[in-house]
Amino acid sequence: MAQRTMSGHLTRPGAGFSRRAFMIGLGATAAAAGSTALTSCATAGGGSADGDDKTLNIMLASWVDPAFIEDVMQKSAAAPLGAKINLMTVDDGSYPAQALAAQKSGKTPDLIFWTAQGIPTLLATGVKLADLSDYVESEDTSAFYEQNYQASTIGDKIFGLGFRCQSRGIVYRQDYVDDAGLTVPDAWTFDEFGKFAGELRDGKRFGFAYEAKVGDGRASSNVLPMLWSTGGAVVKGEAGAFATGFTKKQIVTTLSFYGDAVHKWKSAPSDVANWGYQETDGSFAKGALSCYSAGPFVFQQVQQYTDTFENLAVAPLPNAGTQTSFWEEHTLMVHEDSPRRDLALKFLENMRSVETQTLIASREGDAQLSVRPDVNATGVKNPVLKGFGELLSDAVVPEPVNIAPIMNDVLLPAIDSVALGAADVDAAADTVMSGMEATLAQLNEG
Repeated sequence: MAQRTMSGHLTRPGAGFSRRAFMIGLGATAAAAGSTALTSCATAGGGSADGDDKTLNIMLASWVDPAFIEDVMQKSAAAPLGAKINLMTVDDGSYPAQALAAQKSGKTPDLIFWTAQGIPTLLATGVKLADLSDYVESEDTSAFYEQNYQASTIGDKIFGLGFRCQSRGIVYRQDYVDDAGLTVPDAWTFDEFGKFAGELRDGKRFGFAYEAKVGDGRASSNVLPMLWSTGGAVVKGEAGAFATGFTKKQIVTTLSFYGDAVHKWKSAPSDVANWGYQETDGSFAKGALSCYSAGPFVFQQVQQYTDTFENLAVAPLPNAGTQTSFWEEHTLMVHEDSPRRDLALKFLENMRSVETQTLIASREGDAQLSVRPDVNATGVKNPVLKGFGELLSDAVVPEPVNIAPIMNDVLLPAIDSVALGAADVDAAADTVMSGMEATLAQLNEG
């Protein structure tokens, strides 16, 4: 069996899907914004938050690594401009509301650092983001991944630009694979992967597991590629007129993968329906799980577990016909009311420069990938991170729909039912099809 090369080309199911400026169903978030207060600010490199034309106010979530702010954002991107960064740190769970609260109070950030998938939510909440389309015209777009522009495009406008990204793959323990006498192919079907994972289970560990607990924030990045690989999409059409983007046959195939992991291949425990990212991350790091779907964030999870860290490896996700992965991107947006827009754009340019992108790609503590393919090809030295980089070519940008109710009310309950054996796959698929109609009707009504 051939060794992994993980090469490929961009495959984007539903490529004709246009991203619009309004995400339906977020009225509660906007309503809560007026009563939400910002957390305290901290300045990187000194300086004050207000009244300084060389101080950039950057709003970001509390999970951002302080070392990344200091080493990359301040030293590599801001310092050459003679600029200083002032942090406006907010809670990730109420980010849009807090961004709107800052806007209303006159504490407008110059830049907003969040995920590209959050752009429709910010716009729907009422946060004013600058259209960066004119700026993009000055860039050599061929130097960046196509998905880097897709991820921030709503209709005919570009509301942000990414500075680091990641994909999803199957991370596994190479020593477990070697001990079982197995090899990892260039690509594999659901059934081929299932047999592989089943042989990795023994009395001390599970072969494969996944996040299926309702409310788990990571589940969508693992479930959606399985659906996309069938040729389906989550939704089709425009906001306000979304329709189900997959057929019953396609969801049957997707659900079968999760049910078979428990009942056919017996790689996963039956209570996997109650697993969230804490269980998958923790079990893999401690050696109690042989493999699971993850991104470069796995480095942070395993760095304190020597055996896992030294045997870490990555392979493509299994597929049902079309090789896919999940495109996740951290993005900088410029606020429409920023008084320092020119400086903000120069900072953005520095963050996307070859020099800073090479620095980003070389980091392993908060491992991420460059939005420049050439940098990933030549600047990434860690073989596992390089493997994730090779998966980016097939990564798909999620459709701009509020995915939370679709996952929590429709897809995850169906996955749970087949994992627990409470319903057969055909019946669970019928429930999904009817559940999608009801959930999309609510989203379309706003």
